[in-house]
Amino acid sequence: MSLESYASLAEIIGVTLVVPSLIYVAIQLRQNTNAVRAQSRQAVLTASQAELFVQIERPEISLSIINPSVLTQEEQVRLSSFFSLFFVPANSRGFSMKMASLTMRSGTRKLR
Repeated sequence: MSLESYASLAEIIGVTLVVPSLIYVAIQLRQNTNAVRAQSRQAVLTASQAELFVQIERPEISLSIINPSVLTQEEQVRLSSFFSLFFVPANSRGFSMKMASLTMRSGTRKLR
């Protein structure tokens, strides 16, 4: 065999090994994407549960939302801070979930 034959054989072997490597990388990338999405959904659920636990432990917060006129100035500041603490991040979580939903609908298909 000549040097040219060895070069051609090496090129064929190289191409044959690159294709499975690319398939493996694509599978790993898809699995990682799915894991990140699952973690994001879990984080949203955990935050939502934390909001509910606060309302369960402190029902006066929910009652003050219904009838804010009975609050002192200090309680109004606390309620305002509560809204900032929970509802601003909730808005961003809603936006993130909407974007994830749009991404999933826009052509991301699962291979089974």
